[in-house]
Amino acid sequence: MPIKGDSYSLENSLGNSILDTLQKVINRTVKMGQLLHIPGEGGERPFRDWLKSELLVSVLNWPGDKIIIGERFDILLIDEFNRPVATIETKAPYHISTKTEQETFRQRLSLYPSLRVAFFTNGPEWDRLDLISVDGKQKIHNEVSLEISQSDSEDAESFFAPLRADRYSASAKRNRSLITKSQPHILSALAHDLDSIVVDFSDYFVRLHENYEQELAGTNVRKLTRDIFDDWCQLSLQVPVQKVVDVITTILRKKQTQREIFASSLRELGFHPTASSNAADRILATNVEERLNQENIRKAILPLYYDQIKKLSAQSGHVLLARILVYRIGEDMGLFPPLLGGQALETALAKAITSVATEPLPSLNLITTVQRRMVGVLPVVYQLSDLDWWLITDEKKAGMVADTKAFVFTKEQELNQLVTRTLRILDGYDFSQVDSDVWQNVYQNYLPEEERQRIGGFYTPQELVDLILDLAEYKPEKEGLCHCKIIDPACGSGAFINAAAARLLSHLKMPLPCHQDINKSLPDWEIKRKTIDVVLENVTGHLKPATCGQFKSGHFEVVS
Repeated sequence: MPIKGDSYSLENSLGNSILDTLQKVINRTVKMGQLLHIPGEGGERPFRDWLKSELLVSVLNWPGDKIIIGERFDILLIDEFNRPVATIETKAPYHISTKTEQETFRQRLSLYPSLRVAFFTNGPEWDRLDLISVDGKQKIHNEVSLEISQSDSEDAESFFAPLRADRYSASAKRNRSLITKSQPHILSALAHDLDSIVVDFSDYFVRLHENYEQELAGTNVRKLTRDIFDDWCQLSLQVPVQKVVDVITTILRKKQTQREIFASSLRELGFHPTASSNAADRILATNVEERLNQENIRKAILPLYYDQIKKLSAQSGHVLLARILVYRIGEDMGLFPPLLGGQALETALAKAITSVATEPLPSLNLITTVQRRMVGVLPVVYQLSDLDWWLITDEKKAGMVADTKAFVFTKEQELNQLVTRTLRILDGYDFSQVDSDVWQNVYQNYLPEEERQRIGGFYTPQELVDLILDLAEYKPEKEGLCHCKIIDPACGSGAFINAAAARLLSHLKMPLPCHQDINKSLPDWEIKRKTIDVVLENVTGHLKPATCGQFKSGHFEVVS
């Protein structure tokens, strides 16, 4: 069994410990300042030192050697890869911060792109900045504030969740927050974490796609990536890149070099007028003798596809997270062998890379193992597809030259660190009591509205699901319901088919003539088997290509 550590609940609250500790530290600092007559900022240093010992070490379980006290960054927290991941800017208790102090602090954060959360505090008041990487640059993703005197334990636990050491360090004490409907602050924290994870994965894949396009992983990988992306564009109702290249090539061969001809041709293909004009300028900026080079044409028009590249990368990130999350939930519920959490995770991550660049990195090896184990159980999630365009198999790496292989290994190291962070964050939650209601709440709320629109994710409220099923007379008491088929051709998270399956199961438990072959005289296992067969036969949901990750499998078979 995995080692779970402590699971926090309302009765055993991390939030209470945080609030009590902070109030004691503030009171102690103020009292010491009064006794020693420390003026102005003189109280900041002891306040900072007590935050380290009392809050970070004693409550949030940070190892002392992972905490750096300095001047440029008052408190800097380091992960197991020795990267700065969190920082706390401290001021003396009750100090009124100026706008200049706030702006200077924010500007300083860019010095460490690996930072994922930053806090600014004067003791009673705390500001939290959630940081992400976008296009390889750090960006403030979310801002939250907390007043100690106005907060309860749930507020504190959710606010300080990104500061827990077990998210970043193998040597930290492991604790888990129980995921239940009765703890909405924990659901909120999980939703925030899932959002942050997807953003990090997406940014990595955007940059990796650019690297593949630049042929840094070799000619074969570039060709395959381009073919997959063209298929993605076609399925997304966007003209494929190669078709645009062919159109521009045809214009150039006719020796037509007017800017408007290029711009109007691109507009006719569905691109925004301003973007079309900018692309025309890039084409004409190329030396005349090099304009017919298709690689130069491709470079000139590829910025037109940046949104599509981001969508593809976001979908790849969602699929990778789904594979990890589904297994984590299953192992906490005792359905799957322990692998991605608890002691099993720590044992796997402790394995060092021993030799050459082809040796699997621990976290990547874990998700590969999960994918291979689960593909026969849940193929809609675990079957490799073109959304795995980023994956280069060992067979492909074996044929690479040394420089290319070294580049691929460097990118794998980067992804391994992202996956390790993901596994540690999810290991901080106890999913043993997750049910469909809880998961629907998390799934529908972890995607910001902007992200939903970007990937085409729209979720149906349960009230609307029930209304439509009622209007369709798909009700448990209806005679013959077990012979009615229902299909959702783009089921997304499965709101309709889950509700329909639940109604059908209720129907099958009723003593109705339409399913007399499922009766109580049969062995229990036979009743269950027949029930499952009826549900599988009559309730069908198809994920949209962009949702399930199965938009084409032919290309990926070439890779694998």
